[in-house]
Amino acid sequence: MKFKLVAMFLLFMFGCVANASVISYQSDQPTYDTNDIVLVDFYINNANPALDFLEVEFAFDDTLLSFDSFSVTNDVFLNTYFDDAFDDFGFLIIQIGFEFDWSDFLGTSFLLGQAAFTALDDSVGADLLLTDVFAQDEFFNDISATSVSVPALFGLILLSFATVFARVRTSR
Repeated sequence: MKFKLVAMFLLFMFGCVANASVISYQSDQPTYDTNDIVLVDFYINNANPALDFLEVEFAFDDTLLSFDSFSVTNDVFLNTYFDDAFDDFGFLIIQIGFEFDWSDFLGTSFLLGQAAFTALDDSVGADLLLTDVFAQDEFFNDISATSVSVPALFGLILLSFATVFARVRTSR
């Protein structure tokens, strides 16, 4: 029985692929009061170099935050043919069209830009929920923007700990 569990664990760890978010964000402080400016930095993480067009959608509570603006960094501006962000009734939609060789200049992980919101109440956090990611290559084919494999070494370390724990438990 233990052998079967160990074998299943190994198969899971070596065959597992986890999807990482192609875009993440970080606000400049944890909470804000009424009429404070809420600044949120957006990051691209491990993007597929074949990426030509990216659209991401974040939901936010528009009774607590009011979207003001979005600006891309200078490096991104120089390596895109299109950038836009807008509020669609509580959804922040960011659209970016990348130049052909963008990853040569930006890498695959970089600061995309910054959004500004206004806090509409006290003790408001910049709570955004990623609801959709749409990515295409230059031929309009849908692509997976990112994919990260679970390291095999991590699985072996976990397996080693589980084996030691099982042996210590059975020796008592």
